[in-house]
Amino acid sequence: MAAGTFFAGLRAHYLDHAFQLGRRPSLQIWVTCLAAIVATGFSFYLIPRYGPVGAAMAVTIAMAVSCCHAAVAGRWAYPIPMPVSAAPRIAFCCALMAVAVHAVPGRGFHGLLSQVAIGVLVYGVSAVALNVLDLRERAVEILSRRLWRREIPVQGADS
Repeated sequence: MAAGTFFAGLRAHYLDHAFQLGRRPSLQIWVTCLAAIVATGFSFYLIPRYGPVGAAMAVTIAMAVSCCHAAVAGRWAYPIPMPVSAAPRIAFCCALMAVAVHAVPGRGFHGLLSQVAIGVLVYGVSAVALNVLDLRERAVEILSRRLWRREIPVQGADS
């Protein structure tokens, strides 16, 4: 189910933007139709054999196929760059965050808050350390602009 959600999110929040930016939403209709056909076909085969797990498998397969189809069809509408070189670093940051969140004990609301805080901190620090999507250079540039904008008062001038 998590893999199916990943593929659905990738398509909805990244790949499908090509159809809107390229003003070709009719191509998105074909991608969605293919996903529906694949999901229905695999559901007829997998649900009787595996039950709810079969349904999750069918949706995952359909979303993976629709991601591939959206990536190809999206190139015709509006080519969106894929950050392939950043993907392993992002995955590593996510893995570090998952380990850190899992290591934080706690239950209830306060435990959740501490896990969220640790997760944000670990992911942010590791993303800057690994320079994900040039984050480190951007942070240094912003900080240097803010530091240079402040003027240091000279003692004894205009007193």
